[in-house]
Amino acid sequence: MKQIRVSIEQAHTKRREGVSQNTGKSYGFQTQPAYIWTFDPESNQEHKWPKEIELMLDLNQQPYPIGIYYLDASSIYVNRQGRLNVSPRLIPASPTKAAA
Repeated sequence: MKQIRVSIEQAHTKRREGVSQNTGKSYGFQTQPAYIWTFDPESNQEHKWPKEIELMLDLNQQPYPIGIYYLDASSIYVNRQGRLNVSPRLIPASPTKAAA
């Protein structure tokens, strides 16, 4: 089975907080830069170069330590409307490398 590889190269995050204009409720989250290796849909081969992405983390979630990870299968789920969603959860490729 092919796995989707994710690289964390910086442990810093950007915090975003505010109040919803629609509901008046406060919200907060943080993002962490990462790189993800995706697959070519025609050849089913991993692309040579990764794409830069932002991982969305909970406001109080610790950032992922620098290291190589794989996207966990629990990251993919069906929401209440029956649509396929992705909420990235990463597992270390090597427990000794990514543990902090």
